[in-house]
Amino acid sequence: MQKPRIIITPALSDNQRNLLINRGYYDSVLRAGGIPILLPLTDDPAVLDAYLASCEGVLFSGGPDVHPHRYGESVHPACGTINELRDTMELYLLQRLLAEKSRPIFCICRGIQVLNVALHGTLYQDIPTEYSGFVFSHSQPEHECDHAHHVTVVENTLLSEIVQCSSLSVNSLHHQAILSLAPALRSCGVSEDGLIESVYLPDYPFCLGVQWHPERLADHDPHSQMLFNAFCRACSDMKP
Repeated sequence: MQKPRIIITPALSDNQRNLLINRGYYDSVLRAGGIPILLPLTDDPAVLDAYLASCEGVLFSGGPDVHPHRYGESVHPACGTINELRDTMELYLLQRLLAEKSRPIFCICRGIQVLNVALHGTLYQDIPTEYSGFVFSHSQPEHECDHAHHVTVVENTLLSEIVQCSSLSVNSLHHQAILSLAPALRSCGVSEDGLIESVYLPDYPFCLGVQWHPERLADHDPHSQMLFNAFCRACSDMKP
């Protein structure tokens, strides 16, 4: 069987000159039997459409904060770096994908937030200052390749189907999170302090979002690699 081609959205370096991607995204997709392809950072529909036509799945990677005006809010003082070009690009890609329902989607960290915003949900711009249930730091860079907290897996969801367990130990590298869940999405994982950590779209062949970074755990954590395996398997199944 031909390997599925997976396009991955890029981050931008601080000096705005270099496209970046954590190697873990590539390695995890390769282990799962896929071919990772990095997108350029562009809002040109013709270019993005050509990339979509050439792939079997799309992985929305981590990165900067989504601009609050995308979900009807002004910028909070604790909101972080924003890249409006990336917002435009990823929202365009999601609109195309959600309309066509033809390619699997996997959203990681920023990715789950963009997915929620694309489907008319909102975000906490800064968990420590806006979330009343805040218990522990969700931004733990010292544990980027290790486990920082647990996520309760909701039964009978896409996540539970993939990992086949009721709790996951995950890393945590975010200061934003889902506030109001988009009407079309369903929660499939919740943190120990009550934040939504994973979502899926029931009315879609495969659309999963996670708030943690499984690509940084997948080389030593089987449950993290299972997510990439399931995604790439879904991409293979969509091939003609």
